[in-house]
Amino acid sequence: MSYVLYGDPDSGSFTPEALLAEIGAPVELRDISLDRFEQTEDAYKAVNPAGKLPALVLPDGTLVTESAAILLALCARHPEAKLFPDLSTSDGAWALRWLMFVSSNIYEAIGRIDFPNRYTSNYYDRASVEASARSEIRWFWILFERELAARGRPGPFALGETFSALDVYVANLAGWDNPIEWRAPNAPRIEAIRQAVKARPKIAPVWARHFGG
Repeated sequence: MSYVLYGDPDSGSFTPEALLAEIGAPVELRDISLDRFEQTEDAYKAVNPAGKLPALVLPDGTLVTESAAILLALCARHPEAKLFPDLSTSDGAWALRWLMFVSSNIYEAIGRIDFPNRYTSNYYDRASVEASARSEIRWFWILFERELAARGRPGPFALGETFSALDVYVANLAGWDNPIEWRAPNAPRIEAIRQAVKARPKIAPVWARHFGG
């Protein structure tokens, strides 16, 4: 049996789809259109009652939601792919810290940009909700950029020359609401991670499906 991944192009489902490509595991893709709000329909909520993407069904039928949880589950299920450092090591602890940082802070702030009405009861406050979230997102990326600079690891990836699932997660989220005109001068190491992930042979077709060229 294969995995089943519910997602939509240019969404959080890029991360698990890219990881499954790296692993070489069979997956059935089921598109749920965010533009048509299909994530709010009963058919999808029967899969994930929270109505959010992505959602991954394991071959045994177990449902996994929350993008960081899906990432860690795939890494644990496929240790042969070596997509995440051993959590008992310093690199593992560091990678887990920043995975959770991006998930808890940046992914959350993206929700305030995409759905500002959920964060205010005043229609006229929505623009300020979006602006505040966008400012926070850029500050959070700068914090990670500074951390990468302080570690000084050679190579294009977060762990230096070693590719990991953290790179895929960062590459996915760093392009949201952050045009290249901002990323290149303010977060060059993060942009280098994006380009290195995009160039990986197994991920390149997935990248093209989600983000185009």
